[in-house]
Amino acid sequence: QRGADEDYPALKKVFGMDYDRSHYTAVMHGDPHRCIDYGVFLRKKLDSSRLRILVGNSATKENCHFEVFELLSHLSDEEIEILCPLSYGNSEYRESVITRGNTLFGRKFIPVVDFYELNDYIKLLSTCSVGIFGNNRQQAMGNISIMISLGKKVYLREDTSMFLHFKKLGVFVHGLATLGRIDLAELFFQTFSLTCFNLNTLAELFFNPSA
Repeated sequence: QRGADEDYPALKKVFGMDYDRSHYTAVMHGDPHRCIDYGVFLRKKLDSSRLRILVGNSATKENCHFEVFELLSHLSDEEIEILCPLSYGNSEYRESVITRGNTLFGRKFIPVVDFYELNDYIKLLSTCSVGIFGNNRQQAMGNISIMISLGKKVYLREDTSMFLHFKKLGVFVHGLATLGRIDLAELFFQTFSLTCFNLNTLAELFFNPSA
């Protein structure tokens, strides 16, 4: 699979390479978009009694969990849940994230420390309305793509290749800096037309044989 164009300049700078772009390849697992029927999850109605937020994708410091938690801390008294995947990465860091999450959000913080089968994991992500990825390097691309394919609102750090990559593809994602003192309604609000636009854009990219 070809790597994201936005990472290639950094790769050249670090390794001093001067190869043609066609030599740049990213080794990745099979693309879940070609084997998952997202319509099954899109047709299921969310539990309106809870507003669940996905934060990060793994127990690595590049997720910048603590920064994201602070950005959301003013909402700790609201009826929200914070779902935090921590099934792989650094065990010590994972424990520190769990401790901080419990301190700020109490029982509303839900760490995910076990691995799931792909369909079960997507089902879990589908229970979230918003995905916040504070990752400061290219990471969580699978989780980000899945959340967008599920029609969810996604926040990314603006100075990353992921943010630029999705913007270049024509997918609308929100900047992490916009969280600030955002209120609950604004955090979760995304127009139906924008959701459909993102879904159609990704569908064309992943299912068009010429893409």
